[in-house]
Amino acid sequence: RYTSRVVNSGIFFNTKISSGLYEYSNGESQAIYSLEFGPKFVFGEFRKKLFDYTELKIFPELVIKNGVSPFLFDDFNNDSRIKLALSQQLYGPLVFGIEADYNINNNSSSYGELENKKISLGISRRVYSINLSYLEERKEVFLGVNIFNIKNKNNSPSF
Repeated sequence: RYTSRVVNSGIFFNTKISSGLYEYSNGESQAIYSLEFGPKFVFGEFRKKLFDYTELKIFPELVIKNGVSPFLFDDFNNDSRIKLALSQQLYGPLVFGIEADYNINNNSSSYGELENKKISLGISRRVYSINLSYLEERKEVFLGVNIFNIKNKNNSPSF
């Protein structure tokens, strides 16, 4: 009723390896390598009306960067961090979420601080979700809409 898929409860270990090489017309370049790994804890089934779903992610991300971009918008952050995220069902389809990055680069001016904070409140249903998010640093609000299972022919008579 509150999700488009069956929720798998448990402890999951996720990894992500990424890299990028950027060459600019002025002869400068930047290269970035990152390794992200860590646990995701999922509790509940998202079937009951009250506090039946909790998801907690703790992903350390190690970053190595060489070079700089001539553009501010394109210059990657080289701070290693711990990505933290919590999603909690409040009541029925209403879900609260919070995300932040904890800076663990002791050479950074923002060492030990929470950065990129995002607070969200959403409605999660079987066929759609609507999410309103606030990004604190940019002071931006984002409205996201997802529609699931459009081609599903086994629709239930009750919505």
